[in-house]
Amino acid sequence: MPYAHNGDVSLYYEEYGPSDGPTLLMIEGYTAQLVGWEMGFVRKLNEQGIRTILMDNRDVGLSSQLGAPEQTGKCYSLADMAADVAAVASDAGAEQFHVMGESMGGMITQQVITDYADRVKSAIIMFTVPEYAAQWMASPESAESGSSEGLDYAETRDEAIDMFVSRERACHVGSAYVFNEDWARELGGITYDRCYRPDGWRRQNAAIADFRIDQDKLAAFDKPTAVIHGRKDPFFSPKAGEYIADLLGGELHLYSGMAHEVPEPLWDEFAGIIARTVAAGEDRD
Repeated sequence: MPYAHNGDVSLYYEEYGPSDGPTLLMIEGYTAQLVGWEMGFVRKLNEQGIRTILMDNRDVGLSSQLGAPEQTGKCYSLADMAADVAAVASDAGAEQFHVMGESMGGMITQQVITDYADRVKSAIIMFTVPEYAAQWMASPESAESGSSEGLDYAETRDEAIDMFVSRERACHVGSAYVFNEDWARELGGITYDRCYRPDGWRRQNAAIADFRIDQDKLAAFDKPTAVIHGRKDPFFSPKAGEYIADLLGGELHLYSGMAHEVPEPLWDEFAGIIARTVAAGEDRD
């Protein structure tokens, strides 16, 4: 099992696709493990010739837990998590790489391209915000990481899976796409069996709480970019996606029926956007 190291933090990752293809780091969102990327979607990227690297962020999955169960306050920042991404890329032999993240992973992606601009060839940023602040939320009460729904400790595996499904369902509120409860329930079991540490989620939450990207540095990033956001996102307003795309001068893709999700009917279109962005980054060499 491959592990990268950022100081004392161990970071588990998996590689898929052609070993000689351009390397794309795929960064998951708040509380999510790398298994949250559906393999059908990952394979579509691999079929485009892209080498994909999926990683467990710190405090989830098989990567390091950064505290004891009672330690749920802030003990690291999203800049530290961006350094984790750079460490994984280095361990995978990619001095230059492309990066894509969703939700919290989109925040981390912004941090990566401001802190490691010389290493990043292109970026794809999915349903996220440039700052964790009320102005970018879909509604005052919609802050994703601010909600404790379904994040309490479960007494049993079945209870934990039920809570996982409820959190996934919340991401799909308002969506025009069918919520796949069977897959959500299966994924809940997989994530529980890999690592069940809700205290780690709280530490991620504390890292998100004061996130604010350096907008001048973000605007200075001059590589190919694409921003994907749903108009029905129940957490983050599409205004946030518009604002990030405007700062970057990149492509903006807004989907009228999409919530906080990567719906299967859009996989082909997303794969095309990502492959085009990656290819443009490769052409810059």
